[in-house]
Formats: sequence, structure tokens, C-alpha cells
Amino acid sequence: MGALPKWCGAWSKRSHARCLSQKTIALVTGANKGIGYEIAARLGALGWRVGVGPRDEERGKDAMAKPRAAGVDAFGVPLDVTDDESVTAAAQLIEELSGTNILINNACPGYVATDLNGFSGTQTPEQGAATAIRLTALPDDGPTGRRFDDNGVVPW
Repeated sequence: MGALPKWCGAWSKRSHARCLSQKTIALVTGANKGIGYEIAARLGALGWRVGVGPRDEERGKDAMAKPRAAGVDAFGVPLDVTDDESVTAAAQLIEELSGTNILINNACPGYVATDLNGFSGTQTPEQGAATAIRLTALPDDGPTGRRFDDNGVVPW
């Protein structure tokens, strides 16, 4: 795998292996702002190790700085989900970390006020993140293959 941008932090198989523990690891796409940022920050506050997957490198730096300052174990995963090479490189990194338990694609968590909809949504990013946070805490034998919102299961 090629070199990662400097904002990802010092990276080597050995350093990441040393950093990994029994923590649950989550990769959150779009974690540089809005709902993705809120999900990453809240999982980190719960003690999870969080891979911040932003499209934008500069916003990625900012997205990791605040949680890290609060003691969150956050690391960068350059990830533009619209670019096949970026997705492949991110998948390789995550495979090497081998402890990643959860992938959160925050593309559709509800009608949340973000720049994507001109901030016209009815929920705040914090409210939009709540369902994703609740679902990540389900036990391994919890429900799968279902769609959820704030009120529970939503019919397909």
C-alpha cells in the first residue's frame, strides 16, 4: 500500500498493531463534518477506536483534532466513496488493521440539517447520529438486514 497523507498520523503495521487493543474499531465515512463527525465523536467518547473517513484532507485534519484533544483514539482513513482507488486503498488499510468491527456509511440517516440539503433538515447532526450510535451498540446476535429510524424498524 502506498504512503498515507501526513494527517493520518504515523503509520506502520507495527505501530498500528501496538496501538490496537480490545477496543471496538469503527470506520465512519464522511466523518469530517455533520452526521459522520457526530457519529465518530460519540463512538470515540464511548471508548471506541474510530477511523475517520473524510473525502477532504483538510477537513479530515480538523475532524480528528477535536476528538483527539478530548482523548478519543481517532485515526485517518483517506476515503472518497466516489473514487474506486480511494475505496480500494481504504479497504486495504482496514484489512491490515484486522480489528475493524463496524463500517458506518452515514449517507442516509434521516432528514438532518447539513450542507447537503442547505441546512433545511428537521434534525441536528447530533440527533441524526443517535440512531446510528444506538444500532452500533447492539449485541452480535441483534437484528440485521433491517432498516431503522428513530422509532425503530422501518418496513422495506
